[in-house]
Amino acid sequence: MACYFEGRLQCLRSYAPGGWRPSIHLVGREHVERALAAGRGAILWVTPMAFNDLVTKMAFSAAGFRVSHLSETRHGLSSSRLGLRVLNPLWTGAEDRYLAERLVMTPGNRGTALRQLTRRVRASGLVSITVTAGGQRCRTVPFLNGTMSIADGAPMLAWRTGAALLPVFTVRGTDGTFVTTVEPPLTVATDNPREVAVQMVMVAYSRLLEWYVLRWPAQYHGWVDALGLASLETDQGVAANAR
Repeated sequence: MACYFEGRLQCLRSYAPGGWRPSIHLVGREHVERALAAGRGAILWVTPMAFNDLVTKMAFSAAGFRVSHLSETRHGLSSSRLGLRVLNPLWTGAEDRYLAERLVMTPGNRGTALRQLTRRVRASGLVSITVTAGGQRCRTVPFLNGTMSIADGAPMLAWRTGAALLPVFTVRGTDGTFVTTVEPPLTVATDNPREVAVQMVMVAYSRLLEWYVLRWPAQYHGWVDALGLASLETDQGVAANAR
């Protein structure tokens, strides 16, 4: 949680004179370039690490990529009605400097943003979706010595469109430098039945996630969902899932 709140302070720091200019390295950009050159679009499946929200967007923007990001109205600093109207624009405003566009899913009208997202992918664009335990459809996958729940929207989109599904992880090293890593694309076997293909991809992702979590456990924000702390954050006026 200390890392989580530090990430929030980084957002506020970006509004200071001169802004916030951390040292960021993007590793694996060749996977993005190769996917876009194939002409089927690419999906950045972004892991909810503590410093992901702002730093990941900064990394791709600095590399010259124009990203359409899928978001929700509750994304930001607060989930209260006042916070949604007054505080969250501070957060999204900082992020939007580094995005081509933000596609927002609003309560009762999620379909519009999802259709826009699909059109961007089919037009050979680059989109980003944060891995989340929420969503209309979730699946259970093995994780460490137990299981975890993950929304299957990104793998389903990859299966429908043939776009590359690229896992993304942002961590901070001991020297304070941030590293955003784009892993090789997860294989979505479109010749398999949809349910089988999507489940296989999600299991592959969970095994990859384990490698990062075991090395940077304090920077993994997914513990909030895993430990059932989302409702506690909401009660405290903090966004249950900062995505």
